[in-house]
Formats: sequence, structure tokens, C-alpha cells
Amino acid sequence: MKFPFIALIKKDLKGYFDQPTGYILIVVFVAMLSWSYFQSALLIGEASLRPLFTVDFAIDKPSLPWLLALFIPAATMRLLSEEQRDGTLETLLTQPIRGWVVLMAKFTSGLLFVSIAIISTIGIPLSLTSAGDLDWGASISQYIGSIFLAGSLVSIGLFTSSLTRNQIVSFILGLTLSMVLMIMGLEIVAVTLPSTAANLLQLLSPITHFDNIGRGIIDFRDILYFLSLITTFLSATFLIMRSRTLSHKTAQYRNLQLGVAGFIILSIFIGWFGTSIKGRLDLTEDKIFTLSPATKEIVGELDDLLTIDIFLSKDPPVQVSPVSRDINDFLDDLESSSNGMIKVVRHFPEDDEKALKKSNNAGIPPIQFNVRSQGELQIKTGYLGLAITYLDKREVLPYVQTIDGFEYRLASLINKVLDDKSDKKTIGFLSGHNEMEISGELQTLASVINQQYQIKTVETEEGVPINLQDVDVLIIASPKSRIGETHRKSITDYIYSGGKAFIAVEPILVDLTQLAGIQNRDNSSDFIFSEFGISVESDLVFDLQS
Repeated sequence: MKFPFIALIKKDLKGYFDQPTGYILIVVFVAMLSWSYFQSALLIGEASLRPLFTVDFAIDKPSLPWLLALFIPAATMRLLSEEQRDGTLETLLTQPIRGWVVLMAKFTSGLLFVSIAIISTIGIPLSLTSAGDLDWGASISQYIGSIFLAGSLVSIGLFTSSLTRNQIVSFILGLTLSMVLMIMGLEIVAVTLPSTAANLLQLLSPITHFDNIGRGIIDFRDILYFLSLITTFLSATFLIMRSRTLSHKTAQYRNLQLGVAGFIILSIFIGWFGTSIKGRLDLTEDKIFTLSPATKEIVGELDDLLTIDIFLSKDPPVQVSPVSRDINDFLDDLESSSNGMIKVVRHFPEDDEKALKKSNNAGIPPIQFNVRSQGELQIKTGYLGLAITYLDKREVLPYVQTIDGFEYRLASLINKVLDDKSDKKTIGFLSGHNEMEISGELQTLASVINQQYQIKTVETEEGVPINLQDVDVLIIASPKSRIGETHRKSITDYIYSGGKAFIAVEPILVDLTQLAGIQNRDNSSDFIFSEFGISVESDLVFDLQS
């Protein structure tokens, strides 16, 4: 046999597909995942595969990790049990084929079969591309994480299959061991244990490491964990296989025991101490889990502990649960990259009176959400806000509506508690020509700008030059009466001397009551064209839904 490894893989794969059992397993696996995912896909309202790969345990909505824990023991129970029952394993091991070749062929064939089942779900993300903008980078990461999780569970299935000749017993042992490892990483288990024991169990659970990859992040520590777990169970399986052909009293068997035990201990140590290894790839399209250089610079300026108190609901409405999840993920990354200078504390005001009082004191109110369930419209209150405390300063974000721009808003608040007001740039809003005002139409814009800059209204008087000496950026927002020559000269002198200006003109004004366009004759577009050579057309596209 020239290539025994390839021949053995073909033999086991043929065993899967020569009978209907293999096809039935794949069809049931894909059908259950599709049914579970599309139950909530329309309610979530986003083109994301996170519900498909979530580690949250729900019997009525099984996700891929939990179905793998059920599917893989059924797929691997026959790999070694059947060989032992038929008496072909001993014959195979007495052939001029190394034992580790037989073991790796069994592992590879099992992993290939499970991988085919996982890849068969590709129709789910393909269907989402017609309904929204799917983040393919995150999706690729999620499928990579699924393959690593599958490899771990296949190695467990091989181990339990080597313990018995009965396939049903092998399935039960594999299912039990896989479920124990998965469940011990759940938060519901961790809260019942001392913190040290809870952290240890979560560190040893596959779902803790799969959850990171499922977010779209390939963390080298998670990859190292899965490789260590696979190596550990394959080593134990190899010892059991070789014990079938070696006398337990021989020195060769004792050396094998010592060697395998040492290899298992080494794998466990690598997986344990590998958590200190840093390095990861953010595969998400917008790099939402990667801190920008500006944020890192702001965090690096911290010389004392900064506390972020986040107030949220334990059971948020399904429409906002993705935002709550992503906010928690981002804050975890921010905390871990701050070298101990940022502490994130989570509060649940709905279940804790102290947390409720603290949220009221911080100025974070409950938000009402419209929840659609089974055709009914219900109103539910919840929390998703945060407060930042640094020394004696506090800034509040009462409600986080979306993850988009969240890093900028958070970094702005952190920078605000660090910054000295005297160092801030001044942004001036020109007035006197029927411009939009910061106390009116521009109130929201002004409140955002005020987080990092000082703002002021630049008062003007007809025929008197404008004083722009202390203005770093001048904003002229939609003038509706003519800017006189004196004021025009002041503006051009300011710009040509190095000043910065943002000029917004509206040649057409929209009357919302009549849905008609009204020409704005004194919009100052002639001033912009004559001084700067920029032509502003009178075309208009107006979105009634914006």
C-alpha cells in the first residue's frame, strides 16, 4: 500500500456515504440549523450570521455549536467501535502501518465528513446577500471557528469510540463528555461557583474560545486552545489503540504510557499558558473590534483608573440584542487592551435596586422598545447606556442605539474627561444672515461637536468687519439673506490667511407642508463661485423618509 493514509481516509469516507445514514445526518443537521436561524432572522433585522453561531443555549433555537455537540458523537461513534467489534482494528495495527497513521486517518475522515455538513449550510449566508450587506469577513471567521470546534469534538468522539465496541455506548459517552465541556463554559454555571473555579471552567470550555472566533476575530490564543484540546484527546486515543496490541507488562507499553502522558501534560500546559500569547486578526469588514490608533493614543494617556459603568437588560428585546452583544464585545476588548487602566462594570437595573438607583443618579433612563412577537405588538422597557468616571469627572451616554460610530463616541467622551478645556479648539457659527442656529436646527450637531470642541456664535453687524481672531473653524450654515461685501471680505481674508471654514448653501428650500421646492435667491452661492471658483447647482433630491 503506497499511500496508506489516503487509502484509509477513502475507506472511512466511503463508509459514510455508501449508506443513507451519512446523508440523513447531513440533511437533518442543515435543516435544523436553517429552521432555527430563520425563525429569528426577520425579527433581528440585520444581515448577520451571529444567531447561527451563538453560544447561547436555547433548546427551541439550537445554534451550530450545540448541534455539533449532538451531531459529531453520532458521526464518530463507529470509527473505532466498529473496527473493534469486527476485529479489524487489531489486524490493521499489525500491518506495516504506523499506529499514528491509522489514528490521523480516522480523525481526518471524521473531520472531513463534519466539515462537509458545516459547509452545506453555505446556502444560509448566500440567501442573506439578497436581503442585506453581509459581512463576509466575519462569516469566514465563523466558519473557521466551526471547523476548529468540530476538530475538537471529533477528537473527543474518537476517544470515546476507542473505549468500547458498542456504538450506542460510544455515542452516549461522546455526547456526555462533549456536553459537559460545553456547558461548563456557560454563565449560568459560572455564577454558582467561586470566581477562581468559574474562570478555570470557562477557560477550559470550547464555547468560550469559539465565541471569540464567532465574533469575527481569529485570536491566536483560541487557535492554540483548540489545537491543544485536539492533541490531548488524540494522544489518549493513541494510547488506548496501542494497548490493544501491546502487553501491559512490557517496558515498551510503560514507555508508551509515559510518553503519551508527558505529551498530554505538555498540550495542557501549552493551552493553559498560551492565554498570555497576544495576537489576533479582525476579519470583520469595518474592523469593528479593532481599536483605531486615535483611540489607543487616548487610552494610553490614562494615568489613573477609568471606570465604565454600563447599564443593560439581561434579556434585551430581540431587535436590540445584537447592539447589546456588540457593545459588550467592544468594551471587553477595550478593557483587555488598556493594561489595567480601564475597568468595565455591568449593571442590570431591572433586577437590582442598587443598580436602578445608580442608573437614575447617572442620568440613564429606561428606554421603551416596541417588540413584535407572534403577530402581537408589545411595549418593553430596557437599558443600554453607560457612564464614564475618571477622577472627579463623569460623562454619560444615556442610550446606545447602534454599534456604528460607537468607538468614536466613546473615545470622544474619554478624551473629554482627560482634556483641559483651555486646549480645545473653537468652532464659530456665523449669524446675522438668517443662518441655521445652534439653538435651533443645529442643536443636535452642536451637542456632538461640544463634546470635543468649544462652540460659539459669531455675531455680526452690517457694515462692520467680523472678528474671527479666536475662531479655529468657521461654519456658515445655509444663509438665507445676502452676506454684505464687508462680511464677505472678512470671510475671504480669514480663509486666505490660513483659517478653516465649512460653508453649507441651500439653493433650494423645501416646504414640507406643500412638498414643494422654493428657490433661495440669497444663498451666497455667487459669493462661493466668485471667490473660490466653486459652482453650486440648483438640483435637488429630497428623501421623505430621512
